[in-house]
Amino acid sequence: MDIRIKGLHAVAQWCWDCKGDTCGICRRPFEAPCPCCNFPGENCPLQTGRCNHTFHLHCIEKCTSAEENMACPMCRQPWD
Repeated sequence: MDIRIKGLHAVAQWCWDCKGDTCGICRRPFEAPCPCCNFPGENCPLQTGRCNHTFHLHCIEKCTSAEENMACPMCRQPWD
């Protein structure tokens, strides 16, 4: 028996390595871009605080930039 491969169609998928699957601020999946970005990936990274809550970087920056004492929007612990 002779087997020959005539073609190969590779498929790949990526995802962020974090707890949860949606941003607590914009409610979009982590694999999707935040409202500020057009495409997901390195230009739209995730940010996890000491409290282990994770958000799109642009979402948490927008949320904490207005506050003098930055706090997690989910649990109000200091955001570091």
